[in-house]
Amino acid sequence: MRGWLVLWGGVQASVLHRNGTATVGTDEAALCKVAEEAEAKVYLPPKTLGDWQQLSMNCMADCGTRKEFCYRGCMNDCIAMKYRLDCTKYCVLNMDCHRKCDKLKPCDQCLQTVTQSDSASCRLKCMAVQA
Repeated sequence: MRGWLVLWGGVQASVLHRNGTATVGTDEAALCKVAEEAEAKVYLPPKTLGDWQQLSMNCMADCGTRKEFCYRGCMNDCIAMKYRLDCTKYCVLNMDCHRKCDKLKPCDQCLQTVTQSDSASCRLKCMAVQA
């Protein structure tokens, strides 16, 4: 059931579902999953280097609204593990695109380890080039 309201209190959360039921718990991983389902966003797979760069920024912004203990899982679900930077895929026979893509490799590496408290340095790497 998709929830519509997530109430956080310390490490306990309640999710009120549209059908009137509620989920309450203290297990951080389970609460993150419930919260992500309640606030689920659908991102289209990136087709261009610019799409990938925009998705990386959107993921950091969207995941940044979650609790610290949910951030990493959110990033993995959003981009870090699903859509790794692939210059061959995004820049077929385009050397200018490949050069820009090479400059975004530090961004891709950063997305694998970024934490909520240090997303600013990762954002800078992801904005290093206009794709």
